[in-house]
Amino acid sequence: IYFIVHTVFLYGYMVVSLFNFLYSSIKNSGFFSKQSLYTAIGSLIPLVTNVLVTTKIISVPVYTTAISFSAAVLFIAVAIFRYHFLSISPIALRTIVDRISDGFLVVNDEYRIIDYNKTMESAFEKILTISRNKSLQEVFQGTCLIDSDNNLIDFINMAKISGMSVTFEKHIQKGNYDRYFSIEVTPIIINKIQLSTVMLFRDITENVRHLEAIEEKHAIMMEQERLASLGHLIGGIAHNLKTPIMSISGIVEGLKDLVAEYRASIGDESVTVSDHYEIADEMLSWLNKIKPYCSYVSDVIDAVKGQAVNLNASSMVSFTVNELVKRIQILMKYELIRYKCELNTKISVDLSSELNGDINSLIQVFDNIIINAIQAYEGKTGSIDFHIDGDDESILFTIRDYAKGIPNNIKHRLLKEMVTTKGTAGTGLGLYMSYSTIKGRFGGEMWFESEEGKGTTFFVRLPRKVSQTA
Repeated sequence: IYFIVHTVFLYGYMVVSLFNFLYSSIKNSGFFSKQSLYTAIGSLIPLVTNVLVTTKIISVPVYTTAISFSAAVLFIAVAIFRYHFLSISPIALRTIVDRISDGFLVVNDEYRIIDYNKTMESAFEKILTISRNKSLQEVFQGTCLIDSDNNLIDFINMAKISGMSVTFEKHIQKGNYDRYFSIEVTPIIINKIQLSTVMLFRDITENVRHLEAIEEKHAIMMEQERLASLGHLIGGIAHNLKTPIMSISGIVEGLKDLVAEYRASIGDESVTVSDHYEIADEMLSWLNKIKPYCSYVSDVIDAVKGQAVNLNASSMVSFTVNELVKRIQILMKYELIRYKCELNTKISVDLSSELNGDINSLIQVFDNIIINAIQAYEGKTGSIDFHIDGDDESILFTIRDYAKGIPNNIKHRLLKEMVTTKGTAGTGLGLYMSYSTIKGRFGGEMWFESEEGKGTTFFVRLPRKVSQTA
């Protein structure tokens, strides 16, 4: 009886174990399936042989048991050495993958899904159904993950060839579904054998939305800075146009008097032909006086008109040093007079030297630097040097003030961050934008030197326009 109970218990225990192995093989499929399957077969062969021999259902030679155990050793050895049945690596890998917060998919060489987690399932449940043994084409049909260039399968193949992880981003839209994902494709390779491919899906929608919000705020700040600059320009326009307009108004009054005098002379026999010529010459003289004032007004309007456009609407054209300096002097005239500062301009290059780019953006840069130099004197009379020099390849602009200088604790951050020495009166955006403009739009360089108590010098080096040779 003891033998029978012991035998039934042992065989029952082995059958339950085999059932678990086979269930695991069917459930997991792929790499983990083969581990379980080979172990199950290795255990099943001696069990069946032993049952047949014990129950004498069939007559088998004595050496059959030895052969069955040899076969069992062979199958279990394949499970251990070929599929790492006793290795911690597959178990650790599965544990890590099960616990990650990102969605994941595991696919075999035929692009069929072996496994996935609930995060993956919930991330896409509104637009598709993920299930094991389905192909990627079936599951993701109708989305950009399959129906586009550089799709999932392309990146899987890329990872297979390189043997390394490949990361890319996809914006998935379908109906009301609108999400951004960063997808990392990693081939699982053990002993130079690729077992499967793991894809991690990280939802980066919130990050993208946050960056978009930051960019929008940055654009608003840039527009505010532009409007602040326009505020300075408007004050300058009013001052620059007041004198010529008043002069033109006086000339018009003089012409009105001459017209009245001429009308009164009509029919007067005492008025000779020479008198008529004299009145006409006086009128012409007054009209000639209007011309330079009109020309000046036109220059002011042209200079301001370019600065009134949005900074993002750049105009890439060639312009001369003379055009640039003339417009800077017109636009800065009011600020210099208002704060009793003097701009000493020294030009050591040919005025016809050409630069290429958006002249309006460049004027904005120099206006920012000169206004900062004016404000550095804090209302006191000051001198600002504006020197232009260069060589065959570039032109160097130097703007120097002799005011208080820049504090040492912010020098390393200036140009690279939005920092200001003006407290609540400044944003620090002006120089930050200027540096970006010089680097990005002109391919130039911008730097500065400063010493507290002695002043600051800004340098802007720009490449000359490349001459077109026949």
